[in-house]
Amino acid sequence: GNYQMMQSMYDQVGFLFRIRSSLNFYKEAMCAPGRTIVIEHAGMRLKLIRYAVNKFTQKEVQDYFEKQAGAVDREDRCSTFVLCTNDIDRSAKDCIELYRKRWGGSRRRSGT
Repeated sequence: GNYQMMQSMYDQVGFLFRIRSSLNFYKEAMCAPGRTIVIEHAGMRLKLIRYAVNKFTQKEVQDYFEKQAGAVDREDRCSTFVLCTNDIDRSAKDCIELYRKRWGGSRRRSGT
């Protein structure tokens, strides 16, 4: 999954993806007072960003996973995603915009 990919890519390339609630640091991000925190985990420095996903991006994510897996799981229906990046210097706003673009969500801006 994403965790193994994150570990293998950490020193190689910048990454940005959504993490699942099964990761033990997901709860840290959801309970943090601000929307962005930087953590140390397993020798990695990571920025976690709580993102109130807009409906268009959420639909794109759901459609993709329904095509891939034949179903949409509970986490794909959440109104808040937690994004994870090793690009500590990139702003939360830029990370969210990159995530939207990945899903085609920059065409409609109905959320932050």
